[in-house]
Amino acid sequence: MAEAIQEAIKGQEAYRKSLSDNAENLSRSTYVPADAQLRKNLEGLQHLGGYVLTNPTGQKIRVDSMGDGHWGTSREGGKRRHKGIDLSTVVGQPILCPIDGRVMNLKGDNGRIPMLIIYPTIPNPHYDRIEILYTGMLEGVNSGEYRDISVGEPIGIALDLEKVKKKKYKGVPPHAHIQMFKDGECIDPTQFFREINK
Repeated sequence: MAEAIQEAIKGQEAYRKSLSDNAENLSRSTYVPADAQLRKNLEGLQHLGGYVLTNPTGQKIRVDSMGDGHWGTSREGGKRRHKGIDLSTVVGQPILCPIDGRVMNLKGDNGRIPMLIIYPTIPNPHYDRIEILYTGMLEGVNSGEYRDISVGEPIGIALDLEKVKKKKYKGVPPHAHIQMFKDGECIDPTQFFREINK
């Protein structure tokens, strides 16, 4: 997979050289988050067009007494597999955009889970969209409306899972569930992030 990503990066760099200056600037972030780990993740990655993603929480995949947040781990006593990764959060911390993209917050009305949907600004051959679950909305953002966001900008707030679904998530530490899709199929997000495993 590492070779495939390197080839994709080379292809993306060649593609970017063919873009006009204005289009190239779309993929660059002017926002620099305060957190040192997030700065490290951002450094040198914006020009890759989202093949390596910025960690939206700045933290690692959770592994705790309530479960393992890695892709493919067992859920509900083996009835299903985990189709995403869970990155640890602190309740109230900002969730940052992992790519340049069009972002929509969904409030989570009628028992639904509050979440973000992100489509890459520049089409990506490896994924079509990213979803980040258990995220509240920033002030002034309307549920269900798309907005253009640069990598590293705040797009949501980490929530307390017990307040999202009291019975189901009792005792589960706060985290952001990241899931990614290609052609309608859920794919393993782990390959697109660096330094997230404990």
